[in-house]
Amino acid sequence: MRALARHRTQILSLSATLFVVSVFFTAYSAKRPELRDSISGALENVSSPFLLLGQASSRWLGSLIEEYFFLINVESENRKLRAIMGELPSLTTRLEEVEIENSRLRRLLRMKESQKIQGMVATIIAHDASNWVESGTIDKGTRDGIKPGRAVIADGGVVGQVISAAFATSKVLFITDRSSGVDVLLQSSRGRGVLRGRGHQKLELDYVDSTIKVEVGDRVITSGLDGVYPKGLLVGLVAQTNRAQDGLFLDIKIQPSVALEKLEEVLVVDLVDFQEAVPSEISNEAVQSNKAVQFNKAVQSNKAVQSNKAVG
Repeated sequence: MRALARHRTQILSLSATLFVVSVFFTAYSAKRPELRDSISGALENVSSPFLLLGQASSRWLGSLIEEYFFLINVESENRKLRAIMGELPSLTTRLEEVEIENSRLRRLLRMKESQKIQGMVATIIAHDASNWVESGTIDKGTRDGIKPGRAVIADGGVVGQVISAAFATSKVLFITDRSSGVDVLLQSSRGRGVLRGRGHQKLELDYVDSTIKVEVGDRVITSGLDGVYPKGLLVGLVAQTNRAQDGLFLDIKIQPSVALEKLEEVLVVDLVDFQEAVPSEISNEAVQSNKAVQFNKAVQSNKAVQSNKAVG
């Protein structure tokens, strides 16, 4: 660039010199017309190459400047493209995560429509970090109409129930918590019992009569008689079954149908759904005494079996 500027200065100086000489000879030739033509031709012959060179240099310099600014713009565009390329992996990850979330929500809505359940979708925003309570916190509270006692389900089945509600959040007690209990049915045999949490994502089915046929893989569903969960919701599958030590009931281990530790979105069921699911002739007293009734029936059935064996 410095060499170009130096040559351009020399060319301009020479052009200026020729211009001055041309003016001088023009003034002089005005007094001697016969000399004007010869001098004019000579000057044209001498100055023409320089003028052409000046024009070519000017065009070349203009083209060079245009190319320089073009390259600057290209470099700027390249920096922008590199920045966009650097963001593509994170953008792709976010898009994939959105698609996965949409898939989960679609499954939840399909379950809601197939079961004809009304409720509100919520997101699990925290899990209880202690080893004593198995629960989670959702992003819906009293401002959204959430109240304690409402059932919480996912596309795989029952999750738990709301035990407390603040303004913007609520706590959900999972069915695997040791203080949790759900009145359930064995779907194939229609045998009834009480599903209890055993902690560490484990469930146990109590008060099932030992005369009931139970096989590994049998589906366990809600009975709709505990005042919390609508009837027919999947709770889990029978993982193991043995006769209890007292001989009256079966010792049944249940595999939860929902991976609670991986749960992200849930459906908080409206209370009206339970009221529709439970027949009107079932009183509150009957619901509360259901466990005792099942226990007494199992005891009586076991006594009858033992008596028949003795007679035989």
